[in-house]
Amino acid sequence: MNKLLSIAGAGALVLAVMASAATPSFADPAGDTVGAGIVGGVLGFMAGAAVAGSAPHVYYHDSDFAWRHHVRSCFRAYGEDYDPDSDTVIGYDGYEHRCRLR
Repeated sequence: MNKLLSIAGAGALVLAVMASAATPSFADPAGDTVGAGIVGGVLGFMAGAAVAGSAPHVYYHDSDFAWRHHVRSCFRAYGEDYDPDSDTVIGYDGYEHRCRLR
């Protein structure tokens, strides 16, 4: 929804620029070519942003394998008491302790 609003806002900006720059004044009879260049640049930017924003974001970390190994080790050692989101274990004292296994 935010992407759609951004594109609509950019489109309104382009229309405003086109309306003001496309009408040549007496002082600058070549104003229509300048306005066309501005509009072309803005439209090109919008198209590039839309294409770049549509690609899925893939995050790859070298430590993913090490983290998965760590989590498996902690589950093997502590079972259901291990929480992988916080990487903690509830100890016999009732407090959370970080899993130190490698």
